[in-house]
Amino acid sequence: MHVGLKGILPAMVTPLTADGKVMEKELRNFVEFLVRGSVHGIFAVGTTGEIYGITDEEYRKVLEISLGQTAGLLPVYAGANAISTHHVIRLAKIAAAVGMNAVSVLTPFFLSVNQRELFGHFKAIAEATPLPIILYDNKPKTQIFIYPETVANLADIPNIVGMKDSTGDFTNMEECLRLTKGKDFAMMQGRDTLIHAGLCYGAKGAVAACAMSYASISTTNSSPAASSVPWKINIGWLPCASPLPSGRSPP
Repeated sequence: MHVGLKGILPAMVTPLTADGKVMEKELRNFVEFLVRGSVHGIFAVGTTGEIYGITDEEYRKVLEISLGQTAGLLPVYAGANAISTHHVIRLAKIAAAVGMNAVSVLTPFFLSVNQRELFGHFKAIAEATPLPIILYDNKPKTQIFIYPETVANLADIPNIVGMKDSTGDFTNMEECLRLTKGKDFAMMQGRDTLIHAGLCYGAKGAVAACAMSYASISTTNSSPAASSVPWKINIGWLPCASPLPSGRSPP
């Protein structure tokens, strides 16, 4: 299942009032800022998006506003993050009903689970939604780690299409890339300080918190050495980055 997962995808914050209500005007302005910065997609309600502090109704509202404001110019990915499998499925169904391009699913947290249980968790979610699924490993925050071998097995499920690696362990990124080579599966770097290294080794892009503040800087680079890369990142000289298919360029 191909969703064109690549490039710089800012992990958005969710603007809320003091009493926890979604600030629609501010959210629309923020999404517009990102679109005009020529990012390659946006991540709504991820781990920087107040996942622990909004209701399902507000979750739906954020997704609807984000999708509507992009006006089809770029993909919109939704975080579907919760402790239990059935709660993640409920969020994924909301995301599918709204029309998201894919959902990003964090490992469970505050639980002790083994790799067999993790595989079953993600498999059940994949079977419950028609949407493409992006695995999300953020071991420093959850204390749960998806082993590269488990990632490779999950990559064989048709609608599991990639992973955001926020472990900060580059050896883990390398091994996931090695074991999923030749599969329709995109590795995305989730640690801002490792974006350059990830691109050089074969990652398709990054889900980057820094892109929220510096969208246009993150996606442009005047270096002649990087001119062969259709989407370019201002993190230095990228002679090692392999050319990727041409990406979307919004006005």
